[in-house]
Amino acid sequence: MTNNKKLLNGLLIAVFLLVGVQANADLVLTPGGATYFGVGSGGLCAGLAEPTDCDGPGTSHVLGWLDANLTGFDSSEELYKRDLDSATDAGSFADSYNSSFSSDASSGRIFWLEVSPITDPKWLFVKDGDNEPVWYLFDISSWDGMMTISLSGFWPSNGAISHVSIYGGDVSVPEPGTLALFGLGLLGLRVTRRRRKA
Repeated sequence: MTNNKKLLNGLLIAVFLLVGVQANADLVLTPGGATYFGVGSGGLCAGLAEPTDCDGPGTSHVLGWLDANLTGFDSSEELYKRDLDSATDAGSFADSYNSSFSSDASSGRIFWLEVSPITDPKWLFVKDGDNEPVWYLFDISSWDGMMTISLSGFWPSNGAISHVSIYGGDVSVPEPGTLALFGLGLLGLRVTRRRRKA
């Protein structure tokens, strides 16, 4: 077998392994892994130095507080939201994701529907509102937008997830599978060109 065929076979195997790993992996998030979280009405927000009311009355108060106190957080860039009470998806990526939750809403999953993934995610916000801590915020900047997000252990037997939101993003980057196929095409052209020269 020539070196070019060995290289091409190796690349094909790597692409199939990469696609298989991405399709089966989940990003698992639990309350203990939160980057920041509210710690009760009028309390400090763990991870942030400001001794201010970060829970407050309602989601808009919390998001306003995060906008003012957390560098890199912008609540105006809500890309996806699932409200459990109304069972609706919202945001500019509402058609790209769906969510399901356990009967007590202490766990759930956010699924990519294989269209236009979020390519530059920043934060995942998980909120209850009636229990403490009132909210959890996760840095998901390493999430690829296609992996399923699994949520587990949120307010079990003492509340429920009321909604989840994903913030920050950019829609213009191609999917990894598309890039891999493009790279294989370029490699094929290079091999063909070398053969013609020989």
